[in-house]
Amino acid sequence: MLCLHDYLDESHEYSQSVQNQGRHQAGDYWHHIMHRREPDYSNAKYWSRVVGYHPLHDELPAAVEPLFERYAALSHVASWKERLVPNKRWLLNAFVDCCQECETTGDPELNAFAQQVQWLEMLLLLQKTSLDAVSV
Repeated sequence: MLCLHDYLDESHEYSQSVQNQGRHQAGDYWHHIMHRREPDYSNAKYWSRVVGYHPLHDELPAAVEPLFERYAALSHVASWKERLVPNKRWLLNAFVDCCQECETTGDPELNAFAQQVQWLEMLLLLQKTSLDAVSV
């Protein structure tokens, strides 16, 4: 919730306190998102490697598909689909690259797309985190 509501320092502190813990290491995933949002892209990529595989990587492609459809007419946005979802699995580091390109170019359409993707990602991760917290 801290990361979702832009309390990045507090989110960072909490995610560090639960580092490498939990069923799917959700704190490490939140740590990744927090650094991506700062932005500290190299640190975000480090944390994506720590996360490794997360079940969300299999769910995000379907969740994001409507956004790809919405932006299909914009080739500079649509071209990210191949990089973000090869083999039907979400790539965290490719999304870091997408966010970095948003910052570098200031492209309003790509930025809108990335913000919407990030929102979906955080909502789905919040759901997974909650379920992991109560699952045995």
